[in-house]
Amino acid sequence: MRQPTRSHSFVVRFGLLALLAAGSITAGAQDQWPVVFTANGIEVQVFTPQPESYDGSRVSMRAAVALKRATDKEPVFGAIWGQGTLEVDRGSRMGKLTSFNVTDARMPGLETAELTRFKETLSAEIPKHTAPIAIDWIVSALENEQQHSDAYVNASAGDHLPRNAERAGVHRRRAGIRTGEGEHDGKRRSRLRRRREPH
Repeated sequence: MRQPTRSHSFVVRFGLLALLAAGSITAGAQDQWPVVFTANGIEVQVFTPQPESYDGSRVSMRAAVALKRATDKEPVFGAIWGQGTLEVDRGSRMGKLTSFNVTDARMPGLETAELTRFKETLSAEIPKHTAPIAIDWIVSALENEQQHSDAYVNASAGDHLPRNAERAGVHRRRAGIRTGEGEHDGKRRSRLRRRREPH
C-alpha cells in the first residue's frame, strides 16, 4: 500500500482547516467562492480564503487552490498565501480587491520555475475575478480564527498539565518528599537502622 506523501498530507491538513473556517462564513459570502478562471491555458479555482490580518485597507489571506493544466487528468490541489489592497466603500462596507500579491504557494509536483509563473499568474488574475468582499465577513473570519487558535492552545495546555502533574508526583514519591505514606516509610526505615546499630 502506497504511503501518503508529505505534500499530500499537507493538502489534506490544509483542506481540513479550510473546512473549519468555512463553517463560520455566511451563505452570502460563500456564494462568490470558488473564484474560477482560465489564464495562460491553466484552469484555476480559488476557494474561500481565510483572512489572517486586516488594517482597514490592507488584507492578508491564505486559500486553498486547484489548477488543471492541459496535461493534467485531474486538478492539482494546493495552497497560497498573499497580501492585497482593498478599496473600501464605507457606506456598503464592501471592499474591492484592487491588487493582490501571492507571496507563497505550495503546489505538489510543480518545479520552482513553474511555481513562480503560477504565483505571478494568480497575482495578476485574482483581483480581476474576485467580487467585492464584505468587510464584516473579514472581521468575523478573523475573530473566529482567533477563537479557534485560543481553543487549540487551551486544549493543548489541558492535555499536557495532568501528565506533567502525574510525572511530578512520581518523582516526589521516588525522592521520599511526598507527605503521608512517603514520610511514614522514611521514619520506619530510620527506626530499623537504629535498632540494628550495636550498643
